[in-house]
Amino acid sequence: MSKFHQNSSSELVKIHVSDLKIGMYVQDICGKWLNNPFWRNSMMIENFGQLEQFRSSSLDYVWVNINKGRGLESEPDIANDAEALPPPPKTPTPKIQKAKKETPAPSFDGEYERARLFSKNMLFALDSALSGAVSNGKINHERLSEINSDVVRSVGRNSHALVSLMLNEQFELGYEQQHALSLSALMVALGMQLNLDRETLMRVGMAGLLMDIGKTALPQRLMKKHGKLTEEEFDLVKQHPILGKEILTKSGIQDEIVLDVCLNHHERSDGSGYRQGLTNDQLSLPVKMAAVCDVYHAIISSKTYSTSYQPAIAIRKMTEWQNSHFDKMVFQAFVRVVGVYPVGTLLQLRSGRIGVVIQQVDNLAKPIVKVFYSVKTNSYIVPEIIDLTKSKDEILGIDQQSSGLVIPF
Repeated sequence: MSKFHQNSSSELVKIHVSDLKIGMYVQDICGKWLNNPFWRNSMMIENFGQLEQFRSSSLDYVWVNINKGRGLESEPDIANDAEALPPPPKTPTPKIQKAKKETPAPSFDGEYERARLFSKNMLFALDSALSGAVSNGKINHERLSEINSDVVRSVGRNSHALVSLMLNEQFELGYEQQHALSLSALMVALGMQLNLDRETLMRVGMAGLLMDIGKTALPQRLMKKHGKLTEEEFDLVKQHPILGKEILTKSGIQDEIVLDVCLNHHERSDGSGYRQGLTNDQLSLPVKMAAVCDVYHAIISSKTYSTSYQPAIAIRKMTEWQNSHFDKMVFQAFVRVVGVYPVGTLLQLRSGRIGVVIQQVDNLAKPIVKVFYSVKTNSYIVPEIIDLTKSKDEILGIDQQSSGLVIPF
C-alpha cells in the first residue's frame, strides 16, 4: 500500500513522516496536537534537527503542501539529503544562550537540588523586595532584577526543575510569594517553549514576579478571608491590576511588557475577562502567556477562598476552557511545559502502586513517577522511581481517592 495520499485540492499530499525531506512544507499533522513535536502545525523543514524531531515523534502521517515547498518527485532518497547538508549536531542548540561561566546543563535532579538550596533564600528576598509596596507604595526593583536573573538562569539550565519545585513543595512563606516565583518560572519556561529570545525571557520573568503586585494594596482581611468572596469584595479585588500599575510606575518600572501583563493578565480570549473585556486579537503574547500561567497556578494551589485541583485535573479543566479563555497556541505550548500529567499529580499504575509525578520527559503521556504506596496491601512501600517510557508498568488513571496519603519524601 502506498504511503502517499493526494488531497482533492491537488496541492496537499499525505505522506509518512519517514518520507519527509528537508525543503518540504508541512501544512498539517495527522493526529492529536499533543503528538506534534513543535508548537505549530505548519512549517518548512529547513534542517536535520527539525527532520529528526518529526521522525522520532509518535506521529505517523503529515500533510505536505507541494506548492509551498519541495514535492515528492520520486521515492525518497535520504542519502541525497545527507550529502547536501552537514550531519546534525549530537546535541540540540540551547534555546537560551548561557553565560560563559555556566557549566553544562545539569540533570533534572541536579538542578532540582540546586534550586531547593537557593529557593528559600530567594523567597525571603522576594518578600523583602515586595514589602515596600505595603509600607510606601514602592518596590526594590534592583533586588527583583537579581531574583529574576536567578530564575532565568535556573530554568535555562533545566526547564522543568524550578517549575517542579515551586509546584510540588510548600514553603513557610505565604501563598503570594510562592505564587509570584512560580509565575516567573512558568512564564520563562513557557517563553522557552515558544522560542523567545533571552532578553524577552528576562522581561516575561519579571512580569511573572510582578503581575499581582497590586494585591498588596488591597485590605489584607480580604486577601485572607475564608470562604467565597461576595460580589462587592470581588469587585474590589478586580482593582488590583490598576493598583499594580500605579505601584510599578511609582517604583520607576517602565518596561512595556511588565506593565502590560500587570494590567491585562485577567483578560480572556473571548472578551469575558476584566479590566476592559479585551479579546484575543487585542492581547499581546506575554499577556496570553500570563493568563494561562496565572490560572493554572491559582487553581492547583490551596487558598483560603477556593477549591484546588490536582494538576492533571487542572489541565483537563483548562483544556475545556481553552477555546474561550486562552489563546490555543499558547495553551498547547503550556501543556508541553507542564505535561499531560504535571508534576505533583498522583497516579495509580496497573501494578497496583500509587506514585507522584516528579519529572516530565519528551513523551508527555509517560512521565517519571516515584511510587510509594500499594493499593493491594493498603500500605506504604519503599519509594521507587519509575520512568514510564522504559517500564512495562502503565498509568491506569489519576488517583483521586488517596488525597489523605502523606507523600513520604
